[in-house]
Amino acid sequence: MKLVMLTLISAISACGGSDEGQTLASPETQRAAPPAPESWEREPGPMPLSVGSDFPSADSGPGVARYTPQPGSECAAEIHWWRPMPPETGGRMMVSSRRTMNVAGEDRELVTTSMFEDQETVVDAMFFQGDGWTARVVFRGGCPANEVDRFLGTITIP
Repeated sequence: MKLVMLTLISAISACGGSDEGQTLASPETQRAAPPAPESWEREPGPMPLSVGSDFPSADSGPGVARYTPQPGSECAAEIHWWRPMPPETGGRMMVSSRRTMNVAGEDRELVTTSMFEDQETVVDAMFFQGDGWTARVVFRGGCPANEVDRFLGTITIP
């Protein structure tokens, strides 16, 4: 299995090709991110993505908003954002599958993992990058594909 160092930015800009099953960072190759430059904002500011009104936020705080796409479901969507980018890599991520879908007017890649943030766990994740910000949407709790698609279909970038 080919080991590749991954920062969140490289996940955002990853090119096509098949790398299912690859570990994108390992304890041997993962290094701490350099300290944030003084010009980086310490507060994430307002969320750079808008989510449709069908999905009211269940919980939010600086740099994170949580949603339950289907009331009563174990499925949870989390949006994390940083300015300009995360201060650290976030740990190992192993991609088990990927698919492309149009979100916010652009073709973007939704990855399904078998490892995320150094934990053996299945999540669906999509990464975004804009002018001076980085964000990711992570679905936890075994979200059905139709709920993931419905939630992502409401996202806009103001």
